[in-house]
Amino acid sequence: MNIVEYNRVAWNFQSQEGCRWSTPFDDSVFEAAKAGSLDLVLTPNKQVPTEWIGDLVGKDVLGLASGGGQQVPQFAAAGARVTSFDASDVQLEKDVDTAARHGLEVRAVQGDM
Repeated sequence: MNIVEYNRVAWNFQSQEGCRWSTPFDDSVFEAAKAGSLDLVLTPNKQVPTEWIGDLVGKDVLGLASGGGQQVPQFAAAGARVTSFDASDVQLEKDVDTAARHGLEVRAVQGDM
């Protein structure tokens, strides 16, 4: 069994089915990030403390297995240069499409961590 391909196919399926981690955030989240207000959630029930993040303007950020149109475009909206690295091509498409819809650019790289 090719575990990388298995994982890619599984996440593509989850993404197409609209699971929680594969549904792009509402436009208001990205507009708030552009205005300096980040509301990052990386686990099901906890928000990331804002003091952990700091000023992202001009910083390089690598999103590992974080495709889906959520955190990656949010980091870009906050001014970071973001690369999204994910096994799922569908998840990466959601990052790129969501960012583009907001006039943002993200780099998407498909691969295995």
